[in-house]
Amino acid sequence: MNFRYHNTDIGQEADPDTLTLSTYVSAIQSCSARLGVCVIDIFDFPCSIPSDLISQLEMQQLVVVVNKVDTLGIAMSNRSQMGRLRNIIKREVIARTGISPLTIHLVSAQTGVGVQRLFQDIFDSCQRHNFEAVLFGYTNVGKSSLINNIVQTKEKATVSFSPGTTQGQLMFSLDKQGRHIVGHGLSYYQTTDIMQMPQTFNEVTVFDTPGMAYPGHVASILCEHDIKMLSIKSRPTPRTYFLKEGQSVMIGTLAWLDIENANKPIYVSILAGQRVKPHITNQRKAFDLYRTRLGQFPFQPPTPKDGYLEIFPTVFKHEFQVVGKGWKDAACDIVVAGVCSFSITFSSSDVVNLAVWAPQNIAVEQRPPLSPRIAVLRGKRIGKSSAFEPRKQKLQA
Repeated sequence: MNFRYHNTDIGQEADPDTLTLSTYVSAIQSCSARLGVCVIDIFDFPCSIPSDLISQLEMQQLVVVVNKVDTLGIAMSNRSQMGRLRNIIKREVIARTGISPLTIHLVSAQTGVGVQRLFQDIFDSCQRHNFEAVLFGYTNVGKSSLINNIVQTKEKATVSFSPGTTQGQLMFSLDKQGRHIVGHGLSYYQTTDIMQMPQTFNEVTVFDTPGMAYPGHVASILCEHDIKMLSIKSRPTPRTYFLKEGQSVMIGTLAWLDIENANKPIYVSILAGQRVKPHITNQRKAFDLYRTRLGQFPFQPPTPKDGYLEIFPTVFKHEFQVVGKGWKDAACDIVVAGVCSFSITFSSSDVVNLAVWAPQNIAVEQRPPLSPRIAVLRGKRIGKSSAFEPRKQKLQA
């Protein structure tokens, strides 16, 4: 993969898949920025926090930007819910890195909500402390899309489903309104020879870096067709099921959830790409389907493209014990990075044992529920099945 200047190849090698953590640390530290702006993807949170990178950068201040918040179905004007989300994210960042963020911004690069305020805050912080800022994060968390919201010229950062499409280190200037300064185009530079951008008192320089390769994300093992199949472009419709002990819900043959022990049936609400169709079965059949139907329709993704199923990793079992919070509030979410989230809702104080199967080395983590009332959004039950009609999320004001 080469650096590119406005989509023109200039031949400087920078492949995120081969760069090490120490290389990224050195590259980011070389740009002299002291304000670190870490972009994470709410859909994969907390898997999308680059904990090791944050810990080693030793930035004087850290701002955390949480992208794709619009996919949660919560009105971003709802101060109570947004405050709750900020507290969840802050606790997780501190627990993983030992660093307390200066601020946490909840934004949507797709709709532009919160983006202007973010860059205004970056400008104010840099001006106050005479800093420069650097954006960093895993691949495909939306850094380039954030920049494109404020760029006022035809020069746009490259965005794509494929990991690693920001192919060089990018620098640009901001004015006090948090806008890109016209005439100061997006420019790529080498870390060994940083270009000094003309700057006045009323502007600050921001650096963007190529996304760091994320081995725990499912995109690291899938072809581009399957990545698109799993992608979420807009607010997804939750799909809710009423499952009892011994049942399983599968996301293709890529990952599945087993209800291993439960006194009563529980609600399982799934957020995933709309092209993905969950499949209900029992625990014994789930593993048989994985062994015999991997990549076959309708148990996709993955799909049998490019021959990569021949080297597809084996699945690994992740076990969870969950305590219920009542029929209206989810007890937790379980996230499979890049695949889906399972929200678990059941009677208060009951305990259930769950297992999630996913390809080896793909991150699977439990988190507090980001949309606590997700099971309440279900439609009518479909006959005598365990499924409910999907109902488009209304913004929870």
